[in-house]
Amino acid sequence: MHRPTRRPYSEQYKSAIFVQNEQQSAIAELSKIRASKQLGTIYTEILPAKTFYLAEDYHQKYMLRSHRGIEGEFKRMYPDLKDFVNSTAVTRANAFVGGYGDPQFTKETIGQLGISEKSQNKLLNQSQRYW
Repeated sequence: MHRPTRRPYSEQYKSAIFVQNEQQSAIAELSKIRASKQLGTIYTEILPAKTFYLAEDYHQKYMLRSHRGIEGEFKRMYPDLKDFVNSTAVTRANAFVGGYGDPQFTKETIGQLGISEKSQNKLLNQSQRYW
């Protein structure tokens, strides 16, 4: 998730959709046009996919890292950094604590992340701050 109407702070923090072929490019362009009609100017760029480099470790799941209890539960489930970074559950939790995502989807999904009820409640409370 990202906020497509937010100007990037710098080149390295820009929002982008990376496409692998013309079909993906056409779908992304159409989506961008539709979104701009509802939201206004869209700063997300559509670019050809090239070599992908992971950010440094300290950038991984950055928003979740400020919530040590929740992060700790996930790190116990995924002690290997690669597994932590690649986990769909961790990625969703990171987005939720940052205020990204639809409130209904968040509520429906939190119970499926594999974390304790206490952490689910903390995650939900943090998410609701943005709604």
